[in-house]
Amino acid sequence: MKKVDVTMVAIAIRTARDIADSFSDKLGYDGSDGAYDRGRQASASAKNQLEDFGFTVRDDYRGHAVSFGGVRATCTGGLLGAVQNWLRKAEAKIGDAA
Repeated sequence: MKKVDVTMVAIAIRTARDIADSFSDKLGYDGSDGAYDRGRQASASAKNQLEDFGFTVRDDYRGHAVSFGGVRATCTGGLLGAVQNWLRKAEAKIGDAA
């Protein structure tokens, strides 16, 4: 098992959770003009915030992947799903390392 910097991953968990919560609040199709564009803008903003923190983010035809601190998660449903999957895996990983 790859050694995990528990402190850094714990900080990343808090950061990723804040980004995911903000992203989630901006999603949702409300039937209004521009809802799709707002969702894409929210996704781009979340991706930039994650990358600025140091996450590696893949967003292409294969789906979405998020990686940081030896923890990697994927989702074919969207970036929010990949972040949520990363959060679950990261929390389990630092629990194992403690």
